[in-house]
Amino acid sequence: MAGLMAGRWRVSLHQTIVYEPWRGTFKSACDREFASMVLDALPSHVEKLSIFEDPNSELVSAMSRNLWFQRFTNDDMTTGAELARALVLRSCDLKHLSISFLVDARQFLDSLLSTHCCHKLQSLTLTASVLKRESQSWQIASFLGEASLFPQKMKQLERLILWNSEPGEAYAVTYHRDRSNRRATLTRRGTWHFELNHEVIESWTNVDPDLVLQTEHELIQAVVKHRGDAIYHLGLPVL
Repeated sequence: MAGLMAGRWRVSLHQTIVYEPWRGTFKSACDREFASMVLDALPSHVEKLSIFEDPNSELVSAMSRNLWFQRFTNDDMTTGAELARALVLRSCDLKHLSISFLVDARQFLDSLLSTHCCHKLQSLTLTASVLKRESQSWQIASFLGEASLFPQKMKQLERLILWNSEPGEAYAVTYHRDRSNRRATLTRRGTWHFELNHEVIESWTNVDPDLVLQTEHELIQAVVKHRGDAIYHLGLPVL
C-alpha cells in the first residue's frame, strides 16, 4: 500500500484480506489514511477481514533513539475515533471480522452503538485491554455486561470472541449462539480465573431469551511468552 501505512497484506481468492499494520511512526496520519482506505479502497466482494497489529516496543525504542525519528515515534497504539468508526461502518458488509490490538473492543462497541446499519457479521473477534489479571473485578464485570450489546446489535452474529494477552497470561471470552438447537454458550478460557456475577450472566441471558444460556470455564496451564502463544493456547480461530 502506498503512503504512510506500513504493513503486510495477504489477499486470497476466497474473498479474504489479512493485514498486519504497524503504526509506530506518524500515527495520526496513519490512522487517517487507514480510515480512508477501509471506507473507500477495500473491494466490495471481501467478506472476511483480519487485522493484527503487534506493537513492537523494541523497534519503537530503537527508532526513538534517532533524533529525526524521535519527533514522529509514538508507542501509544490507541486508535483514533475516525479509524474506529471507519472499521465499524465497513463491518456492516462483512461476514467475518477479526481485529487484534488495533482497536479496543470497548472503543469498537462505542462506535457500533452510534451507527445505524444492518450488520451481516456472523463472527467477530476483538481484543479487550481490560481482560488482564491486574484489572479490578468490577471493571471486567462492567465491560462483560456491556459486551452483551454486541450480539444484540448484530442479529446475525453467531460467534463473538473477546480476548487479550499480556506477558505471562492470556484470556478469552467466547459467546456462541446456536439458534438451531435453541442454546447459547458463554465460555471463559485463560491462565487466570474470573467469576461471572449474576448481573453479567443476566445481561447475556437477555441477548436472546429464547435460547438456553450455558456458562463454561477452562483454566489453561501454559507458558505464554508471546501473543502467538496466547492465540495457540486459547484456541483462537484463524480467518
